[in-house]
Amino acid sequence: MTTYIIIAIVIIVIVFLFVKSLKEVNNISEEATMLVAYTKYAGKEKNHILERDKTQEEFEKEKFERLMQACFLANRFVFITTKKLNRTYHFNIRENGLEYGEVFEVQLAPFIQKITQTLNRITETLPHKSKEIEDRIFPKSKFLKKYADPLRKSIIDTDFLYILCR
Repeated sequence: MTTYIIIAIVIIVIVFLFVKSLKEVNNISEEATMLVAYTKYAGKEKNHILERDKTQEEFEKEKFERLMQACFLANRFVFITTKKLNRTYHFNIRENGLEYGEVFEVQLAPFIQKITQTLNRITETLPHKSKEIEDRIFPKSKFLKKYADPLRKSIIDTDFLYILCR
């Protein structure tokens, strides 16, 4: 009688561990699918027929917001997966919805690399404001430079590691 109880407990533990690992794999697949969808949405170009009322500046602002959402999801995905999984881990992603979508098996490291490259490519399509930023950080005027140098130095010397690691 006790052997049956022990065997039943072992079977229950094995089933529990299997269900838990299956749920984790499904969560990673769902996160990856959501990341792919948001990355594609962030890279969407302006449709001149459907979005003719929007100015180019409004479209770029919306594209920037979509890109920030995709970057947030990518950061969260990398943080979740690199802690738990090795680089050769395989999982499935679903593209193009439930009805007509396809399921692809991907490997973790190349998937993260491809998503990162895509987000960088999308970032390059946004208008560059580096000249404005450079002028703010390194002004040419002596009067502004007198105040900008100490401000920049104080930002560099500030310990942001505490804020980042909270």
